[in-house]
Amino acid sequence: MRKIVKELSPQLLYESLEDKYDSQKLVPEQVFKNAIQIKVFNIYDFFDDQLKSFIDLSKAENARSVFWLPPTRWNRLDYYVEIDLLDSRKDLNSSISDQWEELDYTFLSEGGCLYNDKMNWIVQVSMEFEIIIMGVFEHLKDSWSHFHLKPYTKQTFLDEFEFRAEEYEGVSYSYAKKDSEKMNTTDVYPIVKNYFK
Repeated sequence: MRKIVKELSPQLLYESLEDKYDSQKLVPEQVFKNAIQIKVFNIYDFFDDQLKSFIDLSKAENARSVFWLPPTRWNRLDYYVEIDLLDSRKDLNSSISDQWEELDYTFLSEGGCLYNDKMNWIVQVSMEFEIIIMGVFEHLKDSWSHFHLKPYTKQTFLDEFEFRAEEYEGVSYSYAKKDSEKMNTTDVYPIVKNYFK
């Protein structure tokens, strides 16, 4: 299998996404333009999956390549990941796993962008909030049967991420109440508003 890390500026690749994705924005801002569906996933499930769900979904769409671009703010915007889905190896996922541990997640994680050449969906990765956000732009019908990651519902997201004053330790309740309200207002509730219907 060819090396999946490519040394080439991905700026032109970002430009091809401009009508669907704002690469200058980060979660909790709305990064997608006119998505028909949005899914939110736990980032550690995503890392454990090692791109398998997105590769299998892409194969079901008859895509040729999956791309993972670094954030546009990154100083070294000169390499990215490209996975050739037409690779002749039968077990492409295992071949990718062989290289997966070599990847430096720091150049992909905060604001990195994942998609395939069909551009029916785009993902932004957020290490800060420990989630990935997937904007879907076309009805994928039966293709979802090849996707293994389980998205958050609005309720399961709130159960995990909402700050609650009663869960603070070692501080006064009034401080905990004020801080939890601040964190929910600046971080949690904007994600709910922008990514859960």
